[in-house]
Amino acid sequence: MSTNKFDRVGEIITYDMPDSKEVLYSDVLDALRKAGLDEELAKEMSPRKAFSRACKELRKDRVIQKVVDEEDTITFQFNQKALEDKHIEYPYEATIELNKETGKVTCSNSPELELHAQDLLDAATRTRNSNDVTGIVKKVFSGNAALMPLNKKGVAYFVAEEHRPFVDKVEVFFASFGGRLQGFPITAGDERGKKSLAITIADFIDSELEAVNAELEELDVKTRSDTFAKKAEKIKLVNHRLSSFSALLGDELTRISEARNQTRDKLLAKFREIEDAKAQEAAAA
Repeated sequence: MSTNKFDRVGEIITYDMPDSKEVLYSDVLDALRKAGLDEELAKEMSPRKAFSRACKELRKDRVIQKVVDEEDTITFQFNQKALEDKHIEYPYEATIELNKETGKVTCSNSPELELHAQDLLDAATRTRNSNDVTGIVKKVFSGNAALMPLNKKGVAYFVAEEHRPFVDKVEVFFASFGGRLQGFPITAGDERGKKSLAITIADFIDSELEAVNAELEELDVKTRSDTFAKKAEKIKLVNHRLSSFSALLGDELTRISEARNQTRDKLLAKFREIEDAKAQEAAAA
């Protein structure tokens, strides 16, 4: 099928949010459901995270430990710090149960502690605002390899045409809080636009590979295996980008593919080198 010069290859997306205002966690979850997006995107705004912030105040002269984590609730044990006969004791004080969905705090041992903890949690929850909604949108975009940031601040992205349905979901979510997504189409006949995109995409992937190469230089025998797995995930992300934007990269595709291969080979060589060093240390012990 031939390509018409007016056919869209994608669009540049920017987003804008009204001045900061309070946003309820429950409203964010409702908006994510309405848009068909993963509720996990809001976990940083959850009562659990808010309670962690509240605990900074509650920990004064206390030790707080999570003892039970169930589907709907989390239970924490509070132990009071006390000086007894020239040594520190931590006697049991109370147990607090937190509802993950509603943020309701329950403490049958101490109504006073329950009220104090609830007040701190409510205050921590109220600090959530429209900037946090913008943060979710940025997280959605930056976590999708098929959406290419066009600047380091991540406020403009190129979206290939086949991924427009995903961006439509984000637009529904953003609109729930008065935000706007704006799209500027790039057509098949827009040679200047496509050339600019190719350069920008290539530069961004180059920077990702350079970062991985620099990180590899810091690895040694103390490096954990999961660190290598994380580096491998970054290379997989580059693979996804190359696949998603291969048609736009043009002559840059071969060069970047070779750079990706060199970084991948360097990672494998570094892994073998460190594993061999670890084996030699173990044999000498």
